Amino acid sequence: MKTTRTRIDAAVGMLRDSGYKGYLGVEHHTGRNEYAEVAAQVAEVCRAVALLRHAPFQGGPHNPLLPEGIE
Repeated sequence: MKTTRTRIDAAVGMLRDSGYKGYLGVEHHTGRNEYAEVAAQVAEVCRAVALLRHAPFQGGPHNPLLPEGIE
């Protein structure tokens, strides 16, 4: 949760710029409101990825974090 609240834009940007071709995961382990907390974190990750569509691409070949044709 700390990453999605404080540095998700930078973290996702680094993954994109390095040419990362894997998956992103979100976990929450407080035992309280876990479904709602994970949903909020996923929304923050989606927001960060959407913002990358408007940022210049700094990395290598095709970026799997963005839809085809956007780099």
